[in-house]
Amino acid sequence: MIVLLPDYPQPFGTRKIAIGLVQGPLSYQQGGFAVTPAQVGFSNFDYVEGGSSANSSATGGYKVSALVPTSYVPPVANNTVQGNPPRINAFSSVNLRFAAANGTEVANNTNLTSEFVNVMFIGG
Repeated sequence: MIVLLPDYPQPFGTRKIAIGLVQGPLSYQQGGFAVTPAQVGFSNFDYVEGGSSANSSATGGYKVSALVPTSYVPPVANNTVQGNPPRINAFSSVNLRFAAANGTEVANNTNLTSEFVNVMFIGG
């Protein structure tokens, strides 16, 4: 579930920015869970950034990161981008990945519904 903070989305140059409170899923699966632009009133994403989760017991602390589909990663050889990178603002979903402070991803079937994180979305 995503609840946009008041007054979002807002214009951001020729794009839009939104910050939403994201609730963790009932049964987390490794690799993260998909979030789509439509969930925040966009048609696509340019950039998505997570943060650290929190809960009412103040015992949260999972690091939440956004995983862009690999089809949007530019071709690279010898650490140099080859040719023209794909249009990043065309991606139609990201996976939000929850990991512990040591970087270990949360185990499958973990209930994260008590975890909340603010996520920033930029897109159009």
